[in-house]
Amino acid sequence: MALKREAAVGLGFMVSLMALCGSSYGAVYKVGDSAGWTDQGGVDYKKWASSKTFYVGDIIVFEYDRGHHNVIEASPVRLLSCDISKPRKTYFTGEDYITLYKPGVFSFTCGLPGHCKAGQILTVLVLPPPSMGPISRPTPTPSWAPSPDQFIGSPSTGQISSPTPTQSWAPYQSSDSTSMGPSPAQ
Repeated sequence: MALKREAAVGLGFMVSLMALCGSSYGAVYKVGDSAGWTDQGGVDYKKWASSKTFYVGDIIVFEYDRGHHNVIEASPVRLLSCDISKPRKTYFTGEDYITLYKPGVFSFTCGLPGHCKAGQILTVLVLPPPSMGPISRPTPTPSWAPSPDQFIGSPSTGQISSPTPTQSWAPYQSSDSTSMGPSPAQ
């Protein structure tokens, strides 16, 4: 029973943490917005990327007709001249979700002939995750701690005994229903 409660509390904590973090970073961006990933329609991917701030943990989604496009991740330096001879990765599903996993510059293009030179190239600057500030840890308080006057004994003999506690010890207990340890009388 206590194990289930600890698992539930842990899961609740993780969900809360993910919700908090999700508000800071972890955004999902569709490349090219409604136009998607294309060499048609005059999408300015440089302008599109400059209107966004990308952080580690964000996801960029390339949506395209896989019969006419793909996505190649390559060195930003190589893509200045549309050199795709040594791609880092190639994607071709038509709906590619790419997690920006570290800070730095990432560049993508379509590997089909002429598409890079036609402007189907995306370069993004990925920043470290925004600071959430210090997170304080709750101070543990015992649910039962004997006070000096609860000890029974004779100061003259030096023999001291303590009564049996009526509650079990809970290392963390708050005033709400969320507890990090076993609750009293379990």
